[in-house]
Amino acid sequence: MGFDAMFFSRLDRDEKAERQRPENRSMTYLWRAGKSHFGNQHQILTYAFPSDYCYPEGFAMGEFSDADDVLVSDNSLSTFNAEEKMRTFVNMIQE
Repeated sequence: MGFDAMFFSRLDRDEKAERQRPENRSMTYLWRAGKSHFGNQHQILTYAFPSDYCYPEGFAMGEFSDADDVLVSDNSLSTFNAEEKMRTFVNMIQE
């Protein structure tokens, strides 16, 4: 296909549940094309996003977001949450 990596959101629900189990943690894997067509030479780094087509939980932005989801970067406000949002996002990416 000419790709070095492929990222996608839709995955069979049973396969997704199996890949998300703590002992598996295999949402990232190497996709190897059929040997009969490509031999063992071609593989694509593949990652299935855990949150389908939507934003990650707690990171909705815009008119459809809940009031609790809003990012507040002004540290003079009592609702300031930018640092916590950043930590949450970095942890989510590292997982």
